[in-house]
Amino acid sequence: MKIIGPGLLLFFLTAAAHADGGAARLPTVSIASPNSNATISALKDINGSVKIGELKDSIAKVEVVVSRYIDSNPARSWWDGRQWIQQTTWAPPRIAASFDREHWVVDQLLPIGQQLLSGTYIIQVYATDKHGKSGYAVESFKVDRSPQISFVYPENRSTVTQLNEPHPISG
Repeated sequence: MKIIGPGLLLFFLTAAAHADGGAARLPTVSIASPNSNATISALKDINGSVKIGELKDSIAKVEVVVSRYIDSNPARSWWDGRQWIQQTTWAPPRIAASFDREHWVVDQLLPIGQQLLSGTYIIQVYATDKHGKSGYAVESFKVDRSPQISFVYPENRSTVTQLNEPHPISG
C-alpha cells in the first residue's frame, strides 16, 4: 500500500498464481524520470525500465497514465494526450510508450507550456507481457511554474551609494 497525493491510496498487486499454484513472473516496471517526489518546471519525457526476469523480450506493451491535482481545483484530472479531462470511470486514458527490450519512454503527447500547471502529478506505468499479465509502478512529482527571479546588479553583498544609469533586472 502506498499513499500518493491528497487522499489517494493505492494498493499494489505483487504476484499472481500459475495454474500449478506457483508464483507467476509479472513484468517489473520502474520509473526513472521524473524522480519520485521531484519538483520540476517542465516535463520533457517520462521514462524507465521494464523486464520479466530474464525474459526481456516478452513485453507486449507499456502504457502510461498521467494525472494531476492542482491547488485551484482539488478534483483529479487525467491527461489524454491532448488535454486534461475530468474522469469519473475506473479506466483513465493511457498513453502508449515506446519500448525496447529493457527501457520505455514517453516523449510525445505530454502536457507542455500552459497545460503543465503548478501542482502534484501522478504517473502510473503499466507493462503487459505477451500472456496478458501486468505489472505496474506509481510515482508522484510536483510541478512548480512560479517565476524564478535573480538579480545581476548590484552584485551580491555589495553596497550601492548612487545609481548613475539604469541596470537591467533579469530573471
